[in-house]
Amino acid sequence: MLSSILRKITSLPLTIESWALSAIGIIFIRIFLEHYSSNEAGRFVLIDASTIIHYSTFFIAVLLVSTLIVMFFSKQPLKESATIALFGFMIIWLPPLLDLIISWGTGYTMHYLFLLPKDLLTAFLTMFWSTANTGITYGIRIEIVLVVIGSFALVYFYTKSILKSLSASILLYACIFALVSLPSMLGLFQRQTIPHFVSTSILNSKIISNSSYPAQSSYERVLDVGFNSLMTQVNLAIILVVGILICAIGYREKLKVLLRNSRPERILHYSILVVVGTLFGGGPSFFLSWVNVLSTVVTITAFVFAWLVAVCINDIYDKEIDEISNTNRPLPQGSFSNGEFYSLSVVFTILSFIAAYSSSMYGLFFVLAFSFAYYIYSVEPLRLKRHYITGALIIGFASTSAVLAGFFLSNNQKEFLAFNPLLTLFLVILFGFGSMVRDIKDYEGDKLNGISTLPVKIGLKKAKIVIATVISLGMLWVAYYFESILLTVAAIICLLFIWRVFFADVYKERNFFIAYLLFLVVFIATFILR
Repeated sequence: MLSSILRKITSLPLTIESWALSAIGIIFIRIFLEHYSSNEAGRFVLIDASTIIHYSTFFIAVLLVSTLIVMFFSKQPLKESATIALFGFMIIWLPPLLDLIISWGTGYTMHYLFLLPKDLLTAFLTMFWSTANTGITYGIRIEIVLVVIGSFALVYFYTKSILKSLSASILLYACIFALVSLPSMLGLFQRQTIPHFVSTSILNSKIISNSSYPAQSSYERVLDVGFNSLMTQVNLAIILVVGILICAIGYREKLKVLLRNSRPERILHYSILVVVGTLFGGGPSFFLSWVNVLSTVVTITAFVFAWLVAVCINDIYDKEIDEISNTNRPLPQGSFSNGEFYSLSVVFTILSFIAAYSSSMYGLFFVLAFSFAYYIYSVEPLRLKRHYITGALIIGFASTSAVLAGFFLSNNQKEFLAFNPLLTLFLVILFGFGSMVRDIKDYEGDKLNGISTLPVKIGLKKAKIVIATVISLGMLWVAYYFESILLTVAAIICLLFIWRVFFADVYKERNFFIAYLLFLVVFIATFILR
C-alpha cells in the first residue's frame, strides 16, 4: 500500500511555483485553524501581516528541513523528495484540530519554548511532555510523534536500513525541536531568563522603530511586532542555509552555474553600500546590538536576492547580446532555460521582499524601488538601458537605494529629508556614470543590437576617458567631503590602478571592481575610526 501511494505521489508533476504556492496554501489553512485553537481573548494575533509572514517563514523552514532529510537519507531525487515532504506537510493541520477536540473547544495557546538549558534538555528527552500544555500543546506533541514514526517508515521503505531510518527520524525530531525552541537557542549562553533576554535584545535595538509606529500602538503590541520581525529574520536565515544545502545535493551543477553568473563583484558592491549607509546613519555603535547586526545582514540579503532577480530578467532580455559579448552566460550555453530563469525570479523576488519587510519599512520600500528600477531598465516596452543616460540614471538610482536602505535602518530620524537631497542627487549621478563600466565589455554586442550606450555613441576610447574622469572626480570629492588624508591616499592609489585597467591591452572588468571595492572598504574603515 505504501509503495503504491509513494509511486503515485512521486509521479505527479511539480514545478518550483506549484511547490511554493501549495506550501503557502497549506500554511494559510494552518493559520486559519490555529486562530481558533490558539486564540487568546483580547489579544490581536495571527491575522496581521507581521505574524502571518513570521509563521509562514517558520513553516517553510520546517518543510525545507524535512525535504533535506528525506532526500539525504532516502537517496531519492530532489523532485520526489520535495513532493513527498509537501504531501506530508499537511500534517500541520492536525495540532489545532486535536487541541480543539482535547480541550472541548477552548484550545491551547501555541508559542515557542522559552526555557533555560536545563529545562530545555529535559523537554528534548521527554518529547515536550515535561512542559506545560501551552506552548507546545498536546496536538503538537502528537503531531511530532507521528512525524518521527512516519520519517522512520519512509526511510526504511527506501533503504531497508534500521540505522539510517533511526538517524533520519532522530535528526528530524532534533531539527523540529530546535525550530520550536529558537528563542531559547538564541539565549542559550546567557544567564537571564529567555523571555527577558529576548525582550531586552529587541528593546535595545532599532527593530521596533524600523517595523512599526510605536506612538500608535500599545507597548505589548509593539513588542509583538518586533518579535515577529526578529523571528522572521532568524527563520529566513535557516531557510537560506537549508535551501543552499538542498540545491548543493540535488542541483549541484546548476547551483555552480548560477553562482558564477551572479556577478559577485556587484553583489559585493550593493552589500558594501548598505553597510556604508548604515554607518552613515547610525555610526559604529549601531552594531553593538546583535539584533541590529542581524537586521543589517537581512537587508543585505534582500538586495542580493533583488539583484539576482535583475540578473535573471536581464539575461532573458539580453540573450541575443550575450550570444555575442558574453557567450559564457547560462542562457547562451543552454545551462538554463528561459522558463527556469523566470521561476527563479519568482522565488528570489519572494525571498527578497520577505527579507526586506522583516528588516524595516524603509528597507522594503527601497528594495521595491531597486527591483522595479531594474525591471524597467531591462524589459520592454521601456527598456531604459537602450539609451546611456536613462540607463545610467536607473543604475545610479538603484545603487543609491542600497545606501538609503542602510541609512534609514540605523538612523533615528525616519523622514526622507534626514538624508541630504543634494547628496542623494550626487550619488545617483556618480553611481550612474560609474555603472557605465559595464558597457565597455558589452561594446560589440550593444553596437550590433542598436543599444545606445556611451561607448557606442562616442567611441570606446573616448567613453573610457569620460567614465574614468567622472569616477576620479567622485572618489576625490568623497575624500574631500570627509576630510580624510587616508581616504585621499586610497583614492589616488585606486584611481591610478583604475586608469591603468581601463587602457590595458585587454580590459578586465573584474580588476576595476577590485580597486573600487577596496576604496569602499577603506571608506568604511575610515568611518569607523573617526
